[in-house]
Amino acid sequence: INAQGLVDELGFVTLLKTPVKKRPIRYNVVLTAQQLVFVKDNKWIVSKHALSSLYHEARFAGSMWKDDAGRVHLNAASGTYLTSPSTLAHFTPLMTSLFPHVTFVEESFVECA
Repeated sequence: INAQGLVDELGFVTLLKTPVKKRPIRYNVVLTAQQLVFVKDNKWIVSKHALSSLYHEARFAGSMWKDDAGRVHLNAASGTYLTSPSTLAHFTPLMTSLFPHVTFVEESFVECA
């Protein structure tokens, strides 16, 4: 994380933890017009999408996790914002432009359940 509070590519990949005992460590992710926020999803109220967005209009809300190969999986699973799967198709290229050396994999919510 740099002085402006921004995460560079290496910091992003380092912050995301790899699976423990074959179980992915999931993070809630919210994109608003003001910020991109990701919070470890530990089922605690503070990690919920609405609080992560600080109640700004969410452009995207979902989950992400890193696999053993270092790929970052994304889905549009948000009970709060009910993000459409088509929004994921726009969010993934944004993440790729921010972190060009990271491989992102789109997952449907059904595949992740």
